[in-house]
Amino acid sequence: MPDISAYLAQFAETWNLFIKWRLPAFLDDDNEDTRFGLIDGKPALARIMMPLVGALAGVCLYLPFWGMSLVFGHVAGGIAAAVLAPAAIEFATGWRGLSALTTYFQLRRAGASHEEAFLARPQSMTEPLPPVSMIGMLVIYALRMLMFGVLASVYCSFWFIIVLTGGYLVRMHLCGMNEPGGSVEDHWYPLPDERMQKYGWWIGFVVMLIAGVFHIPAALTGFLFAGCMAWLAKQLCLDSISGINRQAVDVFGYMAEIILLFVGVLLFTGPAL
Repeated sequence: MPDISAYLAQFAETWNLFIKWRLPAFLDDDNEDTRFGLIDGKPALARIMMPLVGALAGVCLYLPFWGMSLVFGHVAGGIAAAVLAPAAIEFATGWRGLSALTTYFQLRRAGASHEEAFLARPQSMTEPLPPVSMIGMLVIYALRMLMFGVLASVYCSFWFIIVLTGGYLVRMHLCGMNEPGGSVEDHWYPLPDERMQKYGWWIGFVVMLIAGVFHIPAALTGFLFAGCMAWLAKQLCLDSISGINRQAVDVFGYMAEIILLFVGVLLFTGPAL
């Protein structure tokens, strides 16, 4: 049975697929005898490790803003989260989610089909955008700023862990599909053993319960929303492109994060509104 270093190596490789800020070298494992290795050039346990990628990213957001709110007060914590949290996520992911979602909406607005919008290459942040697309991008970013700030201001920064874990659960679920035009068995991110395919959901479930240990109903609500969004996203991908590609993964994963942020705002500020 592979030792812990094999799992750490798989986690590090999966993290580096989505996050530009690479993990320390000590997580790499050079002993081939204890590695799960690669399947089709991708980490064998990538799909299982994806919710852990989201969980760690969420913890990295939660700790500093929770500390700021505790030391400097909820207003200061909320302002800091609004300004810094969305920027940290975008820089860490290379703006992939925001650019993919903006490109998708831009093409759909121009009359493109779901298939054309999903198969198009997302525009780089350095490329000029049409005014409407630029406004849309700024609106999406501003909404994320507002929701991050509101959650931190009511001492609910733990919800950042729920949001990112849920977003990567959606990505994980989609990555179990085949590439457009591929066979049903040709999974985009295959597992060494298909009996392991539900492990990622159990990992996400446990992470959310731990993160929301003092708010179990809210944590369960977040998990259920993530599950519903994953199912709906998969059906839309099957209907539009008969599979999955990186553009669709980024669009739906990013959209899931936005929806979960909104759910958190409703859950923790709704009674006060």
